[in-house]
Amino acid sequence: MARFGTFVYGDGTLYGTSPTTSNYLWTFVVDWDGDGYFSGANEAEQMVGLSTERGRDDMLGDKGFEPMGIGKAVALFDNSDRRYDPRNTSSPLYPYVKPGKFTKIAVKDGSTGTNYGVMQGIIDDIQPVNVQGIPHARITVLDGLRWLANQRLRSELLTGPTITEIVEAVLDEVAWPWTIEADGSVLMAETKDYWWAWDQTAYAALRELGIAEAATMFHDRDGALRFLNRDYTHTRTKAVAQSVIMRDIATPQPWENVRNEIRVNAYPKSVDTTNNPPLFRQQNNTPQVPAWGTAYVDATYKFQDFRLAGQDVLYGFFVYRTSDDADITASCTLTYSPTNGGGTRFVVKNNTADDAYVGVLLMTAGVGSEVIYATNKSAQFARNTASQAEYGPRAAVFDSYWQESSDTGQDIADWLLAEIKDANLFPTIQFENRPDYQFYLDLWDRVELNIDELDISENFRVGKIKHDWLTANGQAVRTLVQLEPYLTPFA
Repeated sequence: MARFGTFVYGDGTLYGTSPTTSNYLWTFVVDWDGDGYFSGANEAEQMVGLSTERGRDDMLGDKGFEPMGIGKAVALFDNSDRRYDPRNTSSPLYPYVKPGKFTKIAVKDGSTGTNYGVMQGIIDDIQPVNVQGIPHARITVLDGLRWLANQRLRSELLTGPTITEIVEAVLDEVAWPWTIEADGSVLMAETKDYWWAWDQTAYAALRELGIAEAATMFHDRDGALRFLNRDYTHTRTKAVAQSVIMRDIATPQPWENVRNEIRVNAYPKSVDTTNNPPLFRQQNNTPQVPAWGTAYVDATYKFQDFRLAGQDVLYGFFVYRTSDDADITASCTLTYSPTNGGGTRFVVKNNTADDAYVGVLLMTAGVGSEVIYATNKSAQFARNTASQAEYGPRAAVFDSYWQESSDTGQDIADWLLAEIKDANLFPTIQFENRPDYQFYLDLWDRVELNIDELDISENFRVGKIKHDWLTANGQAVRTLVQLEPYLTPFA
């Protein structure tokens, strides 16, 4: 059963009158036994502290829009009964107290009955801590972006895929355990000439695709992966007046995010069917294959300095006996997968009773095969001299291998220049005891902010949300909302 308490604003912390205190009913449920159901106890009954943080600190990064960071929750629990001690065989959670467990964090406004998701993810760490001599446990939960960052891709080559199909292919390959909510607008039906991923994390692959599309990706508070393109408008809009926020408002100098030259790199793909270049050769590096054993080699395709993919490639291999270097290739087998893409996993099986080693592994493009790569990079740019005269030259580069169209690159450059060549506001606002504001908002929602005292009356997007318990019963919560300019949706 959740515990209740009261909290009263101190004088001078709020613009308007203090609201009626709500009763917060917190939920922290864990699928401890891994059966796919959150059927156990509500751990919030022993929770005495919580902080959550999701989003990003900066709008622009080194290759485009800064990606949303991996969401993180840190919860503190009374552990006097050793409930969260993995060595306590008397704990009702034994033997399941370990990382890797799926978790949901939510809160209910007891006054209105409204439920709000806060975060979903997987337990990353459980640590014992003492607080004033009393045993506690600190549990860290990371959201689904960590799932993507922990798994590397060996994807098949896709020809003519839509953006949505690419996202879904990535999630399928890593067995994404939550839902997906890709934006269904026309842009998401836009196709790429080709797409593949090899030996990179799912998070990095989707980030690279997002840079190409000027898109935003995050794991939302209710567990869905959201991949939102540049013409996305909003799911929720919230009008926020001066009277409901705290006085402590951060307003960075607006010119910090001015960019008056935008460069978008494009990598149009070519298909080579005549040069027949070698894609991979492993020599002078001899993986051992024990008798009746197997050797595995992940091969990344490359031709000169080009990052490429192959279709219907040719392969070759040689295996030698360790004792006398005799060629036993005929008694061994080679399989590889995927057959098309940016690389392959070789599996060499030694079908003899002798230890051996792999002398050569070779992949080449031959008759009937194709090699796909970006032969040339072009840069489209847009520049505003008036802004440069006022603020000095400030450049932003959007660089992604999956931006294939020079025309699209130019359109993005023109659009972004119009949006960020002038000074934009990036206010940070705070709420306390306003559940219909602080828990209503999620990342990338639109906020209609009006602060008369600061002459602010604009639309913004939520770039970051941070919740902190101020009391051990969770009845006083401060929420920080970091806002970014509401860029005009791409036309």
